[in-house]
Amino acid sequence: IFALEDIEPGSVLTVDYGTCITDRFKLFPFETCHCGTPSCAKNQVFSRYKTKDWQDKFYEYCSPYVQKQIDDIRDQQKNPSDAR
Repeated sequence: IFALEDIEPGSVLTVDYGTCITDRFKLFPFETCHCGTPSCAKNQVFSRYKTKDWQDKFYEYCSPYVQKQIDDIRDQQKNPSDAR
């Protein structure tokens, strides 16, 4: 887990589970986030890795598993005839 900024003692923290797992690997018994933050992904928490904007912003913070999923998407976009 990475912090994007310094964390003050007593701060409330949230975790973006979308940087750790995807909709292809169900680890949690929920599909919708209810954290209540303004930037909450709601029902997209485990599928945002598929969008280029999210990939560009968060790739380096993702687990190796999610990075591999993103790499596969990028490879598929470069070589659409290699569909799996």
